[in-house]
Amino acid sequence: MNLDHACLFAPAASRDFAEHVARHLGVPLAEHEERDFDDGEHKSRPLASVRGKDVFVIQSLYGDSQQSVNDKLCRLLFFLGALRDASALRVTAVVPYLCYARKDRKSQPRDPVTTRYVAMLFEAVGADRITDAVAAFRTYGGPVIIVDCGTATVLDAVTREGDYLGGAIAPGIQVAVDALVSHTSMLRRIELVRPKQAIGRNTVNSMQSGIIYGYAGLIEGLIARFKQELDGEAKVVATGGLAGVIAEESAAFDFVDPDLTLRGLRIIHEMNSEHDAASS
Repeated sequence: MNLDHACLFAPAASRDFAEHVARHLGVPLAEHEERDFDDGEHKSRPLASVRGKDVFVIQSLYGDSQQSVNDKLCRLLFFLGALRDASALRVTAVVPYLCYARKDRKSQPRDPVTTRYVAMLFEAVGADRITDAVAAFRTYGGPVIIVDCGTATVLDAVTREGDYLGGAIAPGIQVAVDALVSHTSMLRRIELVRPKQAIGRNTVNSMQSGIIYGYAGLIEGLIARFKQELDGEAKVVATGGLAGVIAEESAAFDFVDPDLTLRGLRIIHEMNSEHDAASS
C-alpha cells in the first residue's frame, strides 16, 4: 500500500484505537463529519477528498452503553457507502471486533447464518475486495486472481507473497442487462442462461449470446492479461452470485467459491482476535 495515496478514517466510537494505528503508520486521521438527528437517524461524510485514494475505516463493532452493535454496524455501512460515492478507489473496513461472527453455519433447522448476512451488507457497499483477497490467498495461496461476478464484475490480483496489487472493474452482468433493457425500447428482460449457440436465431437468444458469451470473453481476456503480469502461474478463483453462469461456459476458473467473502470476514476476525490475545 502506498501511504501517499491512502486515507484513514475512524468514527468517534473507535477514535482512540485508531489514533494509535495512525501514529504507528505515520498517517494522520482524515477529517469527517458525524451528525445525529432527533429521530435517531444519523449521517457521516468525509470532509477530505477521497477521489482515487485507498481508504481505510477503523471501526470496532462491539456494542457498548453509547452505541449498540446494530448502531455501529449501520453507521459503518453508511459511511463506507458515502466513501464509494465520493469516488474512493478502494474502500477497506478494518474491524477489530466483527459482530455476529458466532453464527457462520446452521446448528438448528431454520437458523439464521448471521455472518453471511453481514458479509452481504459489506459487499453491497463495495467493501468486499480486500476480504475476498484475504480469503483467496489463505485458502488457495498466491499468486491468485479473484473474479467477483456480482453487481460489478471485479477482478483482483494477489502476489505469491500475499500482497494485494489491484484489479479491474467492469459493469456487472445483471447491470448490463438492466441497462440494455431500460435504454432500448424493443428489448425485454431475459433469463440469464446459456444459449444453444452463439448465433442467436431470435432476440432472446441473441441477447443471451451477447451477455453470456460476451462476458465470458471479457473475463477470459482480463484473466489472460493478469496472468501475463503475474508471470503466468496464478490460480483463478470465482465468486459472486453470477459466477456459476460464467463457469458453465468458461474453463478459465480453477475454483468457484460462493462463500469467499463470508470466509474472508471470518479469517480477518480470527486474525484480529489472535492479535488482541497476543497483545494482552
